[in-house]
Amino acid sequence: MASHFQAGRLVIFGLRAEDVPTAVHFYQDVIGLRLLPHHDHPPAFDLGGGTYLAIVKGPPAPEQEAGEPPFPVVTFAVEDLDRAVQHLQAHNVELSADVVAGKQERWVMFRDPAGNLVEFVQFDGPLQG
Repeated sequence: MASHFQAGRLVIFGLRAEDVPTAVHFYQDVIGLRLLPHHDHPPAFDLGGGTYLAIVKGPPAPEQEAGEPPFPVVTFAVEDLDRAVQHLQAHNVELSADVVAGKQERWVMFRDPAGNLVEFVQFDGPLQG
């Protein structure tokens, strides 16, 4: 029997990092996210629309099996992928591969300081969302 239950929108997404301050610096100063006051809670960033990214102490996402196509832990939409790549390179962020083009999008993947695979994607036309 099919359930009529459906979860709501994503509100909090957590990434793990052994070195939380370095990860916070990366997401705040390189990726450009707005850090929220966090006091006794894990550091969190406001992604807009009531969605938050939290950095939690712990090992990053495990590596994928050899031979599997890589898949990011988190993807951020950008307006100008070429400019985003230049920004990453200016901050000495090594790209995991060259920019890839699909039918209606282009993307690039890189690792955060904890080793999590992150992606920037540019959709044809205005940002999807």
